[in-house]
Amino acid sequence: TSSLTSPERFYSQKVAGTIFDDAQAEEEYSSLIHTLVYSTLLTVNLFTESINIMTRDPTGQTYTQ
Repeated sequence: TSSLTSPERFYSQKVAGTIFDDAQAEEEYSSLIHTLVYSTLLTVNLFTESINIMTRDPTGQTYTQ
C-alpha cells in the first residue's frame, strides 16, 4: 500500500527501525554470550589441566579418585 499518509509512513519506518535495532542488539548479545561461554570453558579446562598436573605421580599417571 503506497497510499500511506505521512504519520503512517513515519510510524512504519519507526517500527522497522526498532526491529532492526533489536536484531542488531540480539546479535551482539548472543556473541557476548558465546564469548562468556567460551572463556568459561577455557578457564575450566585450564583449571582441570593444572589439577591433573598437580596430582600426577612421577610415573606420569594421574590419580583416580
